[in-house]
Amino acid sequence: MTALQLPVEVVVDLAKEFASPNLRDGEALYRFFKNRRVSMEALLGPHHKRTLARMAEQPLCLVLHDTTEVAFPGVSEGVGLGPLRDSEDKGFLLHLSLAVCADGLHLPLGVLAASTLVRPNHKGRGRNKHLSGGELSKKKNKESERWPQQVALCRNAIGSCANVIHVADREGDAYPFLAEMLSSRDRFVVRLARDRHVFEDEWDDEGLSISETWLDTVIKTTLDVPVAGRGKDKVTVRGRPRQPEREATVSVGARRLELRRPRYYGAASGLPERLEVNVVFAVELDPPEGCNPLSWLLLTSEPVETAEQQLAVLGWYKARWLLEEFNKALKTGCAYESRQLEGYHGLRNALGLFLPIAWQLLRLKVQARQEPQAPATDVLSQEQLDVLQQTSRQGLPEQPTVSEALGAIAKLGGHLKRNGAFGWQVLWRGMRRLDDLVAGWKAAKFAMQTMAHTSKKSLRDV
Repeated sequence: MTALQLPVEVVVDLAKEFASPNLRDGEALYRFFKNRRVSMEALLGPHHKRTLARMAEQPLCLVLHDTTEVAFPGVSEGVGLGPLRDSEDKGFLLHLSLAVCADGLHLPLGVLAASTLVRPNHKGRGRNKHLSGGELSKKKNKESERWPQQVALCRNAIGSCANVIHVADREGDAYPFLAEMLSSRDRFVVRLARDRHVFEDEWDDEGLSISETWLDTVIKTTLDVPVAGRGKDKVTVRGRPRQPEREATVSVGARRLELRRPRYYGAASGLPERLEVNVVFAVELDPPEGCNPLSWLLLTSEPVETAEQQLAVLGWYKARWLLEEFNKALKTGCAYESRQLEGYHGLRNALGLFLPIAWQLLRLKVQARQEPQAPATDVLSQEQLDVLQQTSRQGLPEQPTVSEALGAIAKLGGHLKRNGAFGWQVLWRGMRRLDDLVAGWKAAKFAMQTMAHTSKKSLRDV
C-alpha cells in the first residue's frame, strides 16, 4: 500500500483541526493518524520540496543537524515508545536537519530531513545495539550511525549541489562520521567533544593531541555567546553548568592537521588511518567569575588561511543554536509532547504536521529579530495582513513591518506589553487565532460575492 500524498493546504487544515480542544472535532483525524497508509515522510513531502526551492535561491546554505529527546508523560510501554536518557518518561529520539541561510541573518529555510529512533526497553550494556522504529537503517544497530545516514538523506535530496555546509555539535564527533563526509566530499563544520590525537613530524607512540599542537593565533574578536537557553542558575545540563548570555572576547587560531584513527577501531574497521582536516580553535579571554570559558574546537572542510575565513567558520557554527529555538517552537509552541495519541506510528504522523508549523513560527520570530524593518509580506500572506489590520486595536500601518505584524499576532495570543517579551505559547495561540480569523474572512468574502452575484441575476430577471 502506498503512502497518501497531501497538498500543503490540506496538511495545514488537518493540523488546525488536530489542535482543537474538542475531541469530537478531531475524531476523524485521529483515525487518519493511525492509518498505516499515512506516513510522516509523505506528510513532509510538500514542505521538503519548498525547502529545496528556497535553498536553490541562496548562494550558500547551512544544514544544521542535532538530536533531541521527545518525551510523552504518562504513556504506557505498549505504544511503541522507549526509554530516554534525560527523562523517566517514554518517548523517542528526533534527529533533525534544518536548512538556514549562511549569511549573518541565518533565516530558516525549512526542515530538510527528519528521522526518529526508539531505544529498546531493556537496560544494560547492549542498550545501544538493538534499535527499533523510524526509518534509520539498522545495519550495525548503533545510535551514532544516525549522523552519516542523515547527511546521506540530505545529500540525496539536494543532489549535485555544492552550496551546502553541514553543521553539527559535539554529538557529531565520531571518526566514521568525519571519514564518511570527507570521502563524499561534503562540506562541514563539526565541533569536537574530545581532544583527538594527531600526526606530527615528531610524535611518539602515544601521539600528540590537538590542544598540544601549535595553533596560529591571528585575531582577537568579540562574539555573542548563545547560551541564554541554559538560564542563569548553576544547575547543570548533562554535566555542563548553565551560563548567562554574554559577549565574549576570544582568541582564534587555525591550522591544518591530520587526525589519527582511534585505536579501538583498528585496521579491520576499514576506516582510513588518518584524516586531513582544518581546525579552528576559539578560547575565551577573561571569562566572568564563576563561568566556564568559552572553548570551541571546530573541524571543517573549509579554508581557514585568513582571519575572515576563520570568523566565517565560527559564524556558521553559531547558527547551530537555531535548532534549540526550533525545538522550543515544536515542544513549547506547538505543544507536541502533550499530544495524546496512542501509538508510535500516529505520533510520527502528527510530527509530520507540526514540523512545518514550527518552522513557520521560527521563521517569523527570527526575521522579526534580525530584520525588524523588513516588509511583513516576507512572512505573511496578504489575507493575513488584511485581517491583522482590521482586528488590531491600535491598528497597523498600510505596509507594516515584520516586527509590527509579530506584535499584532502576539496580542491576538493574549500578550500584554507590561509582561515583557512574549514566548512561544503566546505566538502559537496568536497564529491559531489569526488562522481562524482568516478562515472567517474568506467565508465572509465568499458569502458576499455569492449574494452580489444572486442580486445581479435577480435584477436581470426583472
